[in-house]
Amino acid sequence: MFALMERYYDGMTRDGFHADLNEKRWAILLRESDARAICGFSTQMILDFTVDGAPGHALFSGDTIVDRRCWGQNLLAQAWGHLALTLIDQYPSGTLYWFLISKGYKTYRAR
Repeated sequence: MFALMERYYDGMTRDGFHADLNEKRWAILLRESDARAICGFSTQMILDFTVDGAPGHALFSGDTIVDRRCWGQNLLAQAWGHLALTLIDQYPSGTLYWFLISKGYKTYRAR
């Protein structure tokens, strides 16, 4: 995962990457079927908060990258959607938001 991030982002350090990864609860991995090499991933966590006494939750998408050779596939979006739908069922009493910090649409929708 670090090698993929390092290929596309300047200034990545292994320690910084692992510190960020350790904060996350899930990592969605995309693997090439033939080589089983990681060709994309997205890290995820739940943020809990309270606004005016009401609980809320946000699915936070952290580091997300898809190798250029795997662009055009919707597998990451499908896996994320499955996770989001599962979490909606787990948080029926509050509102579940999606908190995404994006460098650009190609970080989550490559075409």
